[in-house]
Amino acid sequence: MRRALVGLALTTGVVLVTALPAQAALAAAGPNPVKVMQAQLSAEKGAEVASTTSMSVDGKLMISFKEKGKVQLGKGSDLTFKGDLGPAIYGAIAPEDVYLISALTDTSRVITVGKESYVSGGLVRNALPTGMTWLRFDKPVDSPGAPPIDILATGTLKTLLAGAAPKGGVAKGTISVAKLRSVAPRLRTFATKGNVSWTLQFDAKGLVKRFSATLPSVDGVSIKTETRVSRWGSVTVSPPPGDQVFDADALGEAVPIPDPIAEANK
Repeated sequence: MRRALVGLALTTGVVLVTALPAQAALAAAGPNPVKVMQAQLSAEKGAEVASTTSMSVDGKLMISFKEKGKVQLGKGSDLTFKGDLGPAIYGAIAPEDVYLISALTDTSRVITVGKESYVSGGLVRNALPTGMTWLRFDKPVDSPGAPPIDILATGTLKTLLAGAAPKGGVAKGTISVAKLRSVAPRLRTFATKGNVSWTLQFDAKGLVKRFSATLPSVDGVSIKTETRVSRWGSVTVSPPPGDQVFDADALGEAVPIPDPIAEANK
């Protein structure tokens, strides 16, 4: 009996010693960020975001956009936008388009709930009737400062990580614009040639913490973007008070939301 117990102990020890490296390797791999994001989406969770997108021409900074606020995955977002224009931009704007200066540099706020967006501030100030604060659009609207790559979109995250698994909470790589823009709608205004260089950082739970990318230069125009994500958890995005909202359709004409990134890549 004693021999049997010793034999059993030795056999068990061998099994444990054999299993431990596999378990350690599994633990070292960490959580799957795509599955983690899908779980957050299913639970309609969200996070706070802060992004910076800058545009340079021949190495000189021309425009820098900052956008911050909160995102509820699958539901909407509440984001504040502000742009800073370089000296050369002022000289390039035609007199009849001088409104673009205030539209881009005055603080604006964009709330998107489902398929509707509500915009206030410099982007729509000249279009709003007296006494109204928000202009409602019957479609989702991006601010000019919206990052060209939405890293909180599961499809985008999955596409990036398909060719670069995270190691130590960090993943990095390059991907062609042609491939990435199929899951990143804002990239569809870009030329299809060239590669995007990117870096992703995750926290211990596998949640996105930071994303940065450099887009290929087009006719001397290059774009860099960075998004920092924090405070993952319960998020609620609500539309503004109805008595402060004016319907964009009632204006009788389309209200343009300037998009310097798209214009620069025509």
